[in-house]
Amino acid sequence: MSQLANIETFVEVGQRLSFAAAARRLGLPASTVTTRIKTLEQELGARLLDRTTRTVSLTDEGTRFLEHCKRALESLDDARQSVGVAQRASGTVRLSVPTAFPSHKLAELLSDFLVSYPEIDLQVDVSDRTVSFVADGADLALRGRDPGNQAVIARLLSRTPIRLFARAGGLYDETLPMHRPTQRDYPQDFDGVRIRTRSMALTLSLVLQGRIRAQLPESLCAEYVADGVLDTADTDETRRQSLALYLVYPEGQHMPFRVQLLKKYLIEQLSA
Repeated sequence: MSQLANIETFVEVGQRLSFAAAARRLGLPASTVTTRIKTLEQELGARLLDRTTRTVSLTDEGTRFLEHCKRALESLDDARQSVGVAQRASGTVRLSVPTAFPSHKLAELLSDFLVSYPEIDLQVDVSDRTVSFVADGADLALRGRDPGNQAVIARLLSRTPIRLFARAGGLYDETLPMHRPTQRDYPQDFDGVRIRTRSMALTLSLVLQGRIRAQLPESLCAEYVADGVLDTADTDETRRQSLALYLVYPEGQHMPFRVQLLKKYLIEQLSA
């Protein structure tokens, strides 16, 4: 068992304050994480973590050691990059994406990334809730709304126009309820449909069924417009709107090289 592996494991536990979350993040059994921490503490002759059945906290020695380890790992990543070992980056990167992100575009993006980095694996979680980088073990997240809080960095990548969409021929049918899932404070009350949701994926399905009209991101509906399934138009209301796309990641945490690579790639590919 290498000392570097023990240190990397300690950094994950120390940043997340959770053996279980660190194990998920590293793709290891919880018992292996525990063994690595115990081995490292024995080698150092110091207790790094205080743990009970419910909580994990850093000791004073653990706090100091964590800061040194983070800087050391960042320097190691810089050294790897300086000699061109990007193609040898390996391991799993966990990415969270919203349900409304066009699946065909996501598949194309990630497939191209994997071609460039054959030793990296991707685990993609599709969810609209605010991501918890500790509990979920995520490395990066794409989000349109509620990108996070003060503990994360939310980098704006682009803004997508909002347009009015309806099943072909129904764009100006006033009998069809209007839905505005991108407007945070708009009351979601469908007369005759009785479905309330802020899910853009579900809203699009209802539009495709001819049940409603809706204001949705242009990118989400583009393929259906091109196929003639949906009609679209700008209105005075939609011209004032757009949907932001953010890349979200934890603030102040050591970012493994493989995660840095995907972060850079997503910024390059998705920035306006």
